[in-house]
Amino acid sequence: METKHVVYRYPGVKPFEADEQALFFGRDRDIQDLCDLIRVEKLSVLFGKSGYGKSSILNAGVLPRLRGTMLPIEVRLGEYLPGQSLSPVETLLRKLAERGSPNTAMSFLQQLPVSLWTQFKQTGAPTGAPHGGFLLVFDQFEEFFSYPAEQQRAFREQLAELLNEELPEAVRELARTLDRDQRRALAAPNEVRVLLAVRSDRLHELDRLKDQLPGILHKRYELRALSREQAREAIIGPAALTDPRPDLREGRITMHSIKDQWVFASPPFSYQSDAIERILADLTKSNTGQRGGVEAFQLQILCDSIESMVAGGEIADRDADGLPDVTASDLPDFEAVYGAYYERRLSHLPEENRRAARLLIEDGLVRYDPATDTKRRLSVDGDALLASFGKLGLTANLLQELEKTYLLRREPNTLGGYNYELSHDTLLEPVVAAKKKREIEEAERRRAEEEAAERERLRAEAEAQRKEREKIQKARQRNILFTLGALLLLGWALWQTWACRTNRKKWPTSAA
Repeated sequence: METKHVVYRYPGVKPFEADEQALFFGRDRDIQDLCDLIRVEKLSVLFGKSGYGKSSILNAGVLPRLRGTMLPIEVRLGEYLPGQSLSPVETLLRKLAERGSPNTAMSFLQQLPVSLWTQFKQTGAPTGAPHGGFLLVFDQFEEFFSYPAEQQRAFREQLAELLNEELPEAVRELARTLDRDQRRALAAPNEVRVLLAVRSDRLHELDRLKDQLPGILHKRYELRALSREQAREAIIGPAALTDPRPDLREGRITMHSIKDQWVFASPPFSYQSDAIERILADLTKSNTGQRGGVEAFQLQILCDSIESMVAGGEIADRDADGLPDVTASDLPDFEAVYGAYYERRLSHLPEENRRAARLLIEDGLVRYDPATDTKRRLSVDGDALLASFGKLGLTANLLQELEKTYLLRREPNTLGGYNYELSHDTLLEPVVAAKKKREIEEAERRRAEEEAAERERLRAEAEAQRKEREKIQKARQRNILFTLGALLLLGWALWQTWACRTNRKKWPTSAA
């Protein structure tokens, strides 16, 4: 039987992936502008607020478009774990070894100490790969600043050396001993470009790299919230698709060669104008009530909720064209949609796994400080999670299922395994709210159990006292009966004595 791969039109909190290009609407101008910047600059910075879709535009927009001319090497450093994490330099070198192939013509560099410069010189693009050089993409680069200062210093020095067109001092010394062809190969610049993606609230930390990379903040691209028109396209576009393959849009790559293995979770559907206007009005409203842009992840979660309703047959066909039509009256409560998204994703799991999943996410992957009301995602090694939560029901299969529900994302770590973390900051609030609710319910249940136990103790104590009273009462009754019996026996004895005396008096004994 052929296995179907179910494709969701809206990924929710999960960033878009490369094979979801057909679903990625609204960012065409940003993709083009960012690609142009990368093509002409050795070092570029992409920044934007959390929730604006930096990972998505890289995965489903920029990298697919540049793969024809460059070989991307995607690097995720992860939060620093003492005694476990590789240094940033070691992580990049490992990624280079995975993606590149040895350049035997530069093998003479092996006599020099290992560095980014020497290793990139000794590495070429694999056969069939584009020849425009390497593109190093560091997503969530703010994690770099959690590493020890010495590791940060080594990385920025070696990265600056890699991007600099001049030969490093140690290489110049070696060059004096080489022939002309080898010197010419050394002099050729490294075809390497670097893109750092960082949250806008951490952008200022890039100043720490200015001593070695003085122009690091000169060539930067800000990814802003979606405009109303961009958001409109991102809402309407995926809903209208009839085939999940991305080759239906010009310039997109086919998701899979076998069409029938890919099916949408819902039939095509449309939004009526009142629904679109209400979505845009609510999503562009800031916390101060002012109008602004639309956060991509908020839009995706809302549209995921709507798609779930369509897939469940909850949206009617209002114009008799055979397809569901979403109206404003169909839209879910915007205030509750994120918490509902979290609970709905948990409900996709088998019932016996839901509590283990909840405990893992709420207690193991989110750090909450009630004193300051600060919330933070944690990235934790999968083996460490299994060791901590295995007794509560967590298994490797459950981790995989949570990844499939898009509640968790998985990233390779420096130990050869994988780290797991909450998909996005957007889920922090509903997860913490769910944890508070669970803790209140558990406290109430414990209190109810304690009260029930106390009532049972009091009942048992009262029962024991009742039985003791009954025992005492029965003992008293026995004593009374015994006393009455004794009195009766005594009375009978006295009566017998009296009767005998009376008879002797009445019938005197005759003399012998």
